[in-house]
Amino acid sequence: MAEFYTDFVDELEVLTPSMLSDQVGAAALNSMAERGFVMTIGLTRESVPDLARIGAQPHIVEFAHRDATRRFPNEEAVSKWLSKRRFPLLGFAVEDFTLGDTLSEADMKALDLGDLTMVDYGWFGPEQNKHIAGADVTTAYRVAEEGRRLSRERRFNEADKFKLGLPLGQVLTAVAIDISGVEPAEISLETFASNRAANAMYDLMHFREDPNVPPIACVRPTLKAVGEEVDGKPVYFDELQGGNMVEDFRLNKRYDPTGELTV
Repeated sequence: MAEFYTDFVDELEVLTPSMLSDQVGAAALNSMAERGFVMTIGLTRESVPDLARIGAQPHIVEFAHRDATRRFPNEEAVSKWLSKRRFPLLGFAVEDFTLGDTLSEADMKALDLGDLTMVDYGWFGPEQNKHIAGADVTTAYRVAEEGRRLSRERRFNEADKFKLGLPLGQVLTAVAIDISGVEPAEISLETFASNRAANAMYDLMHFREDPNVPPIACVRPTLKAVGEEVDGKPVYFDELQGGNMVEDFRLNKRYDPTGELTV
């Protein structure tokens, strides 16, 4: 059976490339280290305020409002979320990092994480996918505004397109398989069709829509103003929901590193 977390840990465990046999995941950690980023496993109580801060950022609320309202608003909510066997990963940025000074594994382990800025987080855990048979380990990925900014600032040149979302996803799937023992075909995610930037990233991470599972029409909350449009759909105020809503499509995607699924 796969290993998951069910409670807070006393200390975060720094994730190093040598801990992964997956070459893509190890390379992703190295690409982060070259730019002063480090990943950790587990979740401490001291991490909760940073989760709440990032989860409440507008670009995350737009497509994942439950991070701010249900998952991470306070320690009690996070504890309940962890009890569902969630396996969290956190990302941090080294301050005043100079490009060219790649973090070694020894550097990573010597870091005082309390002095660093959390810039992303992700998780995986058991959750039945009602639309893709057997793909019952769900995943999620979030990059904070600070992470997005530092990703741009820490590119080596104009040709460098580094973004934290891609290595975050590559590391998370590698950890799920190498450390937690999840089978690749079990890994899935749900996303909105209108979240085009994320869907482009998921394509690079080798997540594919199951050809037998069409997009599912839905309605979701939005921070957009009434009268604006999202993918050609008008935003409207819903009195019952007490907020602005918009029509969208829910997509279900399975991790497909072998390319067996057709798009």
